[in-house]
Amino acid sequence: MTIRELYNEAAKDGHYSLCLLIEFLAAEKRVITPSDDASVLDYYFQPRFHRKMNEYLAAYEQKRMAMQQAAATKKEEGEGNLEPFK
Repeated sequence: MTIRELYNEAAKDGHYSLCLLIEFLAAEKRVITPSDDASVLDYYFQPRFHRKMNEYLAAYEQKRMAMQQAAATKKEEGEGNLEPFK
Protein backbone atom coordinates (compact mmCIF):
# COMPACT_ATOMS: atom_id res chain seq x y z
CA MET A 1 0.00 0.00 0.00
CA THR A 2 1.32 3.44 -0.87
CA ILE A 3 1.17 6.60 1.21
CA ARG A 4 -1.44 7.97 -1.23
CA GLU A 5 -3.66 4.90 -0.78
CA LEU A 6 -3.27 5.01 3.00
CA TYR A 7 -4.08 8.72 3.05
CA ASN A 8 -7.22 8.21 0.97
CA GLU A 9 -8.39 5.33 3.18
CA ALA A 10 -7.65 7.31 6.35
CA ALA A 11 -9.60 10.29 5.01
CA LYS A 12 -12.51 8.05 3.98
CA ASP A 13 -12.60 6.34 7.39
CA GLY A 14 -12.23 9.56 9.38
CA HIS A 15 -8.71 9.01 10.76
CA TYR A 16 -7.91 12.70 11.07
CA SER A 17 -4.65 12.25 13.02
CA LEU A 18 -3.21 9.87 10.45
CA CYS A 19 -4.11 12.27 7.63
CA LEU A 20 -2.49 15.09 9.57
CA LEU A 21 0.68 13.06 10.12
CA ILE A 22 0.93 12.17 6.44
CA GLU A 23 0.34 15.76 5.36
CA PHE A 24 2.92 16.99 7.87
CA LEU A 25 5.59 14.53 6.74
CA ALA A 26 4.87 15.04 3.04
CA ALA A 27 4.19 18.76 2.78
CA GLU A 28 5.97 20.31 5.74
CA LYS A 29 9.02 18.09 6.29
CA ARG A 30 9.15 16.60 2.78
CA VAL A 31 10.49 13.27 4.05
CA ILE A 32 7.85 11.09 2.36
CA THR A 33 6.11 11.13 -1.01
CA PRO A 34 2.66 9.87 -2.01
CA SER A 35 4.24 7.02 -3.97
CA ASP A 36 6.31 5.73 -1.01
CA ASP A 37 5.33 2.47 0.64
CA ALA A 38 3.21 3.05 3.75
CA SER A 39 5.74 1.10 5.81
CA VAL A 40 7.97 4.21 5.88
CA LEU A 41 5.57 5.56 8.51
CA ASP A 42 6.59 2.81 10.95
CA TYR A 43 9.68 4.84 11.83
CA TYR A 44 7.54 7.77 12.97
CA PHE A 45 5.26 5.57 15.08
CA GLN A 46 8.08 4.60 17.44
CA PRO A 47 7.25 5.38 21.09
CA ARG A 48 10.35 7.55 21.45
CA PHE A 49 8.85 10.05 18.97
CA HIS A 50 5.29 10.26 20.35
CA ARG A 51 5.66 13.31 22.58
CA LYS A 52 7.63 15.46 20.15
CA MET A 53 5.57 14.36 17.14
CA ASN A 54 2.39 15.37 18.98
CA GLU A 55 3.92 18.81 19.55
CA TYR A 56 4.86 19.09 15.87
CA LEU A 57 1.41 17.98 14.75
CA ALA A 58 -0.37 20.42 17.07
CA ALA A 59 1.68 23.29 15.65
CA TYR A 60 1.17 22.05 12.09
CA GLU A 61 -2.57 21.72 12.66
CA GLN A 62 -2.76 25.39 13.68
CA LYS A 63 -0.71 26.39 10.64
CA ARG A 64 -2.89 24.22 8.39
CA MET A 65 -6.09 25.76 9.76
CA ALA A 66 -4.72 29.23 9.02
CA MET A 67 -3.80 28.10 5.50
CA GLN A 68 -7.29 26.69 4.97
CA GLN A 69 -8.89 29.92 6.13
CA ALA A 70 -6.68 31.87 3.73
CA ALA A 71 -7.52 29.42 0.93
CA ALA A 72 -11.23 29.76 1.65
CA THR A 73 -10.89 33.49 1.28
CA LYS A 74 -9.01 33.04 -1.99
CA LYS A 75 -11.54 30.48 -3.20
CA GLU A 76 -14.27 33.05 -2.73
CA GLU A 77 -12.15 35.23 -4.99
CA GLY A 78 -11.66 32.34 -7.45
CA GLU A 79 -8.16 31.13 -6.46
CA GLY A 80 -6.50 28.29 -4.49
CA ASN A 81 -6.57 24.51 -3.97
CA LEU A 82 -5.52 22.69 -0.79
CA GLU A 83 -6.25 19.10 -1.86
CA PRO A 84 -2.80 17.55 -1.30
CA PHE A 85 -3.02 14.20 -3.11
CA LYS A 86 -5.71 14.52 -5.74
